[in-house]
Amino acid sequence: VNVLPISMMLAQAIVESGWGGSRFAQKGNALFGQWTWDKKKGISPKGIHRPSFAVKSFKNLQGSVNAYILNLNTHPAYSKLRNYRELIRNPSNFEGHKFSRYLDKYAIIGFEYVKKINLMIKKNNLDAAYDKRKLDENDLKDLFFQIKKKKISGVNVTVPFKNKIISHLDQLSPEAEYTQSV
Repeated sequence: VNVLPISMMLAQAIVESGWGGSRFAQKGNALFGQWTWDKKKGISPKGIHRPSFAVKSFKNLQGSVNAYILNLNTHPAYSKLRNYRELIRNPSNFEGHKFSRYLDKYAIIGFEYVKKINLMIKKNNLDAAYDKRKLDENDLKDLFFQIKKKKISGVNVTVPFKNKIISHLDQLSPEAEYTQSV
């Protein structure tokens, strides 16, 4: 089993689960819409008279992610995707919109699915670079200046800065306000 572009994985999870709001995601932890022919292992779709399949359910979200990764790494339908990955080799050079070209067999709509995934990647800037940076408290002001100037489109913040950055933000969600942490 080998790595896949995060942007492509995120786009597929968004499309397949309706941003996590689908009945399959909510009741079955199914992020990627994978089918099973054993109806005891999934949730039947509504609106299809006597469907021959179900959307596979999982105990948790990690199970869904693991099954998806295994599927793309082993199923013959995705051999071209794996061959392409071998040409690139370095995961830091992976671009989801290029890998997604090989997802035409993932859904019954074929290349329309590829277009959907690419649009999701583009509209949500999912192919953006992710740089890990070590900062100290003195760097926060400059970091937020770069964000406001659109030189950085987003950040993940960890301890010890989760509450120290609040003074740099324009607004907080009610949850963040209550916890005083973002």
